[in-house]
Amino acid sequence: MLITGIEPLDKRRCKVLTDEDFAFVLYKGEAKRLGIRENAELSESEREGIIDDILTKRAKERALYILKGGDKTTEELRKKLSDSGYPDCVTERVLSFLSEYGLCDDRRYCSTYISQKIGKLSERMIREKLRNKGISPDIIRECLYKAKDSSDEDISELQKRACITAIYKKLGIRTGCDQEAISEAFAKLDEKKRASLFAALMRKGFGAGLIKECLKEADLCTDGYQLCEEA
Repeated sequence: MLITGIEPLDKRRCKVLTDEDFAFVLYKGEAKRLGIRENAELSESEREGIIDDILTKRAKERALYILKGGDKTTEELRKKLSDSGYPDCVTERVLSFLSEYGLCDDRRYCSTYISQKIGKLSERMIREKLRNKGISPDIIRECLYKAKDSSDEDISELQKRACITAIYKKLGIRTGCDQEAISEAFAKLDEKKRASLFAALMRKGFGAGLIKECLKEADLCTDGYQLCEEA
């Protein structure tokens, strides 16, 4: 393997490029100590030593630091490690380690996310957000099914609460408003504004039938639903 270039990243680090599909980041002191220089050969044993002794260890520490800030999906961690300059082989090795010790679990993340959001977002929006986080459709489907089967509350009621919350937020109705304030807000809805509100709720993933039901109910509801914090 031939080292084709060394690009400085900042005052302390550099990116080492090779003639194969393999690039990695080292501290400049490490590169000097290892004899890394442009147009020099990098043997297979030297490559494996860098992967095992430096990059994998450092990537594990980076991943654990990221996880201190909260649970992440496999794809989110993969992207963060890739953005930090770690080669794919190192990233996948670290992800396997994290999965083995239960530190990164897409099913757990998905189940937790659904339980936290089912009363705040539409089911369609939940699916979309989880897909954007790299969760597979099969895992999302499985976790939604389990959530519906095990929830103490009716999922349809939770979705209705989420829709009414979205309506109130769009109309600027705050928690604790009395019926007069709610009625006043709805009275200001002409046909054009109502259509705009309906379209906004559709974009949030709520079905037309649920929106119609909730628009009727929200106008009459004073304290039957407590506003949720927006996700």
